[in-house]
Amino acid sequence: NRGRLTQVTEGEGDQARTTTLRYDDKGYLDKLTDTVGRESQFQIDAVGRVTTQILPDSRQINYSYDPNGNVTAITPPSKPLHGFEYTKVDLQKQYTPPTVTGIEQPQTQYAYNLDQQLLKIQRPDGQIIDFVYDAVKQRLNRIELPNNESISYAYFDNTGKLKTITDTEGSTLSYTYDGSLPLSETWGNGEITGTLTRTYNNEFRVTANSINGHTVNYQYDDDGLLTQVGNLILHRKAQNGFLTGTTLGNLITQQTLNPFGEVKGETVTYQGNTLYQVAYQRDKLGRIIQKLETIEGETTTYHYHYNLVGQLVEVYQNGVSFNRYDYDDNGNRLALNGVVVGSYDTQDRLVQYGENQYTYTNNGELQTKTHTASHQTTSYTYDVFTNLTRVELPNGTEIEYLIDGRDRRIGKKVNGQLVQGFLYQGALNPVAELDGSGNQVTRFVYGGRSNVPAYLIKNGQTFRIIADSLGSPRLVVNIATGDIAQRIDYDEFGNIQLDTNQGFQPFGFAGGIYDTETGLVRFGARDYDPEVGRWTAKDPIDFDGGDANLYGYIWNDPINSADPSGLVCGTGACVAVGAIGVGVVQAVMAAYIAYMVAKTAQAVANAIADDDAPQDEDGVDWTESDQWEWSDDGGWYCPTPSGSQSGGGDAGDPNEPNKNREDKTYNTSAEHTRNASKCSAGKHQKGRARQKKDKGGEKGDSRRQY
Repeated sequence: NRGRLTQVTEGEGDQARTTTLRYDDKGYLDKLTDTVGRESQFQIDAVGRVTTQILPDSRQINYSYDPNGNVTAITPPSKPLHGFEYTKVDLQKQYTPPTVTGIEQPQTQYAYNLDQQLLKIQRPDGQIIDFVYDAVKQRLNRIELPNNESISYAYFDNTGKLKTITDTEGSTLSYTYDGSLPLSETWGNGEITGTLTRTYNNEFRVTANSINGHTVNYQYDDDGLLTQVGNLILHRKAQNGFLTGTTLGNLITQQTLNPFGEVKGETVTYQGNTLYQVAYQRDKLGRIIQKLETIEGETTTYHYHYNLVGQLVEVYQNGVSFNRYDYDDNGNRLALNGVVVGSYDTQDRLVQYGENQYTYTNNGELQTKTHTASHQTTSYTYDVFTNLTRVELPNGTEIEYLIDGRDRRIGKKVNGQLVQGFLYQGALNPVAELDGSGNQVTRFVYGGRSNVPAYLIKNGQTFRIIADSLGSPRLVVNIATGDIAQRIDYDEFGNIQLDTNQGFQPFGFAGGIYDTETGLVRFGARDYDPEVGRWTAKDPIDFDGGDANLYGYIWNDPINSADPSGLVCGTGACVAVGAIGVGVVQAVMAAYIAYMVAKTAQAVANAIADDDAPQDEDGVDWTESDQWEWSDDGGWYCPTPSGSQSGGGDAGDPNEPNKNREDKTYNTSAEHTRNASKCSAGKHQKGRARQKKDKGGEKGDSRRQY
């Protein structure tokens, strides 16, 4: 009778999914019960801030605040607190993780100028990053790094748009435009060179992109939905535009959806012969609980079991327990099958797993991995932006990674010799692979998925990439002959069980870039280690990634979710399946701001190269939003439903963006307590939501890139 939302039901009958909400006597949400009966409870202070989140398994996450409402402490379950300090104008000036033996100054410190621009970051290892701005136009001109290195930025005088990024080695990224539309991105003056160009139609949709003269064309229907990219034809359901299948030569894919728009099954045929078939059974949270998979005529059945907070705890293969996982209170893996045992320090850094011991830098990046029996050590080196730049293997092999001005991995050297290069469209998608001489050897074409190509062209031949629900390539099929050029099988956390043609193409688990020599998978900002199921470095945006464990991968649910950016759960499925973590409370945006400011030119480039175009790289329209509402989340605006991405369909698919995503504004503290993670997930990807300047706020746009 007070107009508060108390129940949300999706679907009908036995399949209905119901979430209930309960409020305290002051009107704040104090309990949320999901459709399978899991209860999350919230203790609220007098002004509506969450002080304790009680998880369904009774573990607790605690929060403290200063008088201005800034989060001053986050205490993960059974772990010491992480502390935060602020300036007089509420800018974060220090982050202090739990104390670890041997680290005298664990803090990360921030300093600002009078315009509240970030001037300096001092890292726990003592390294200092300085930011130099234009005195008149307030644009970032230079980032000064340790060892007298710097990154510089140049802009067009007439438009102020980014013109060139010059990195520490003198390599450049250069841009051209037609008004606000990005026309080209050029890698130059370095070991990796090439140019990506775009062509637009009168509706500002991308009709073609070209890499070093190799062109891929795009076609659309009358609704503006992508129907063909290169030679790949996309089939859609007439009533709603959902993707139902594709055709590439004689290879046809067909997928079916359940009433909630989730993939129910997929079949891949070549000239009528079935190459791959999969059927999913889901619970009421939309999670996969059974998978029936047939590859090359061999059928395997998988069952997946989850604990109360959604972590994967056991996998059955053909009715036999295959892998069993145990975790500590903050999501660290304690044991695999009760045999391989892991131990961790107060910052959740891995100390030992099985027969391997691990050490870290003061900043929290993996530094060494040593096998206790053989005493063989693998060493890792990072730049100040947490990019892995070098790996030294026990056999003496030295691997070096080349990083461009937008923090994308564009090259790999082995013992000083360039062996591989990449050119990109957008922030995350390689579209060309180069050899050690800089020649283009593979062209990647995206359509239907955002994190893995639909097909590739290599040595004049076309190969279709058949990927699973996460984007992990399973089969690579020669379109001319139907022959399988590569088959890859993975376990649930991405460990490769079978690879019939190692290195044939670079994509691996969940569509990340897989290094066959290190075993690591690169996702955007970080590297993932499938062996231990975690990241090699802390989340660069700290708790704004939504996990109380800064090394945790997708809340230990690799069956239903992926993280292409390395920052947050990128598929939207994390929200859909009810993942539980600090994302329920707006934590400390300062870490995210500092991360993005530290990469301001990269962020500018992202905005220019990706977001300023009225469609993404695969040609899908983004709708502008002029409806922004104040959301009680610490001074930020979130897009309203009218500003959501156009279209609809499978989560994680750039051509089907809306399914399982909620672009909503929550404008009460109670609702925000429950839904901050949904709002913040949109901000984190590109930082498009803008900080308030006055009580009335500031208009922004709602375009998001996944």
